[in-house]
Amino acid sequence: MRSSLRPAASKQYRNLNMARSLPSRISLISLFIGCLVLIMQGAADAIDCVAVDLTVQSCVPYLTSKDSSSTPSDSCCKGMKTVKGLGKERGDRQRVCGCLKSAAANLPGINPDTVPKLPGKCGVDFGYPIAMDTDCSKYSL
Repeated sequence: MRSSLRPAASKQYRNLNMARSLPSRISLISLFIGCLVLIMQGAADAIDCVAVDLTVQSCVPYLTSKDSSSTPSDSCCKGMKTVKGLGKERGDRQRVCGCLKSAAANLPGINPDTVPKLPGKCGVDFGYPIAMDTDCSKYSL
C-alpha cells in the first residue's frame, strides 16, 4: 500500500514545487523581456545608413535625371523629411550627413547638379550641403 501512495505523494510534491517556482519563472522571463526591450530600443535609436538609404530610395530618379529642372517626387520629399527627423542630437545628425554623403557618392549615374538642390526642392534644411565633398564634422549641426 505504501508503494502506491508514494508516486501520488511525489507527484503532488512536484506540482507544489512547480507552483512555487512559477512566480519566479514569470519574474525571470519578465526581466529577460525587459532587457530585450531596452537593448532593442538602443539599437533602434542608432542611425543606420541602410535605413537612410531605403528612406530616400525614391529620390534616385530625380538624382539620376539629366534634366536639372526636374522635380523630386512627393515620396522622395517625404523620405527627405523623415531622414531630417532622424537626427535629434549632433552625433545623429553627423551620422545622417555621412549616410547621405555616402549614398550620393555611391549612386551610379548620379547628376552632381541635382544632389545639392534636392533638400531645397523638398523644403528641407539639413544645415549642411548634401554633396560628395561635404565634411560632416565641420558643420555644427
